[in-house]
Amino acid sequence: MSSQEHIPQTFDSNKKRLQNAQQSLDIPEKIIDTAVMIYKQSYQDDLYHGRSINDILSACLHLSCRIERHPINPSDISKEFDIDRKTLLKTSRHFESNLGLETAPVNPAGFIDSFSQTLSLSDSTTNLAHDIFETFLNSGQSSGKSPTGLAAGAIYAATKQNNERVTQEKLSEVADVSEVTIRNLYKIQLELFNSKTPFSNKNNNKSVVAHD
Repeated sequence: MSSQEHIPQTFDSNKKRLQNAQQSLDIPEKIIDTAVMIYKQSYQDDLYHGRSINDILSACLHLSCRIERHPINPSDISKEFDIDRKTLLKTSRHFESNLGLETAPVNPAGFIDSFSQTLSLSDSTTNLAHDIFETFLNSGQSSGKSPTGLAAGAIYAATKQNNERVTQEKLSEVADVSEVTIRNLYKIQLELFNSKTPFSNKNNNKSVVAHD
């Protein structure tokens, strides 16, 4: 049996669903091309048994974003395909392991721009959030921490530093992380940043003390 015969007859319609997701999630076209390749390989290697088409397509898209180093919140993908986030991540791990895919670590810096744009933050605050995160990254303390949580924490720290009003509740909603996570990660990032650049606050040359 040829490898092409492994591809279901619904392939064209499912490819169209990926393309629709591209438009809804505003992601580059090349990511869909990679997702389609993963989709085909998953069928050729018989990895689809017991999984819904939504599980399969969402996992392919999620893995493609990681391969292409495109920052995207897994929750946005799971919502697009109306599945549970845990199911998405479980299927992604299954495909990644069995297909031998080489995915890249998610860089929180990419989420900073995305979240800041959604929240309509100033360029000054967005740039400061990048500086705060980079300082934390260079300290070697970011390993094992949530990429979206780090991005949200850096943004909240920057808004506190620049006196730009954003509630933890709204940021939690945008980043899909808990307010507790934001509080914890914003504090350690801001404290480290202030220790490295004690006169970083442009408005009054005083470091902001992290507090709830």
